[in-house]
Amino acid sequence: MKVFNFLFPFSDFCYILQQEEYDLKRYIKWLSRFFFRRNFQVRDHLRVTKRVKIMLGVIGVIWVVSFGVIGAVLASGWWWLVWLGIKMLLTPIDVYLGTAITEPYFEVIKSKRRKLAVEIMRTKGKNTRIVVVAGSFGKTTTKNFIFQLCRYKYKAVMIPGNINTPAGIADWVINNFREGTELLIGEVDAFYVGEIRRSLEVIPPDVAVLTNIGDQHLERFGGKAGLAEALADTFLFAKAGAVLICDRQTELELPSVSTREMKFINPEKVKAEGLSVSNEINLGFAVTVARNLGVTEKMIKDGIKDLELPERRQYAGEVLGYEGIDDSYNISFTTAQAGLAAARELAKKRKKKLLVVTAGIPELSRENRSKNEEYGKVLAERAEAVVLLRSMLAGDVLKGLGGKGRVVGSFAEMAKKLQDWYPISEYVLLLQPELTDLYY
Repeated sequence: MKVFNFLFPFSDFCYILQQEEYDLKRYIKWLSRFFFRRNFQVRDHLRVTKRVKIMLGVIGVIWVVSFGVIGAVLASGWWWLVWLGIKMLLTPIDVYLGTAITEPYFEVIKSKRRKLAVEIMRTKGKNTRIVVVAGSFGKTTTKNFIFQLCRYKYKAVMIPGNINTPAGIADWVINNFREGTELLIGEVDAFYVGEIRRSLEVIPPDVAVLTNIGDQHLERFGGKAGLAEALADTFLFAKAGAVLICDRQTELELPSVSTREMKFINPEKVKAEGLSVSNEINLGFAVTVARNLGVTEKMIKDGIKDLELPERRQYAGEVLGYEGIDDSYNISFTTAQAGLAAARELAKKRKKKLLVVTAGIPELSRENRSKNEEYGKVLAERAEAVVLLRSMLAGDVLKGLGGKGRVVGSFAEMAKKLQDWYPISEYVLLLQPELTDLYY
């Protein structure tokens, strides 16, 4: 299969598209790095969905027809072999063309699915109260906390995991929503301006929460102003009279032209044993939502005692054999610092040294391009040992570290040797993002 994929790398380049939600502009961005590379699927692999099957069929037709037409003109066996080599080399272009041709079809399908989901919510969910959480980070944790605080007052359902795109939410509603649900809690995300609006067409919120306007995915929006415009839709397309919750800083960062007439509720300030500072902030949003939904103080207090964090978001426990914190989902400078603060506190309590494994911070915009170097400086100050996975970002982190970090080629290599390098008895581990194959 590796030989076949080297010669005909359809899978590799469809994998890039799948990683980037089939965004052709993002695909073009990656071509300069991967055009001549093959067999780069290591940490993950192409998921052969219905969409991928249709795309591969169209791409195959494009490849065969273009090869056959030009091959017939060339006629000569020698030139035919040269053309075969060129066609193999140009496979990324055929993948682009096949995706561009099929994209309108899939947009129509997604539009129909959203309309069906809207109709389901209009009929079966007409009496369901909806809470939606958006923000650069903290969405999933806040969503989980809201569910845990409200589930004993309401027949509550939470849209699970990281289902936060218009297509994902629509599919979940079609397949899973049940009449009689009293409270539905979901999260929404945006990779472009207008994406949140599409999600809220399906689940228009009675309570809308915007945790922050941070520094995640800034490259996609060109900067913080574009991100703020995208996230403002959380409030602009909520139901009339909806409860709107954000902190004062976020309120000031929202586009004033569109949101200046809105009235916002600021989240509660909450202290909870066992939670990091950043997760206390997330809990503050959840408590504010619960109180606005009429959840009693006793239920809130009881819920806080039994809170469970979602996986990979400052989840404290066993990490690669160490006592530590798995913060491997969060991928911004702000969340990296929050995870580092939580791990530093744990190491202090255990009277151990702090070991951090990371690959760097992706999707930085021009205005914050230096953040990986800054991240390295913060790591140098707060961690006794740092292992860097050899991503395209590692050089900047290493520069900030002043050469202090140990660089390894892969996560698998690191996992095998880590305990030999850094004894479990001496270190607490903070695991931050490994990142996808596109960054290696």
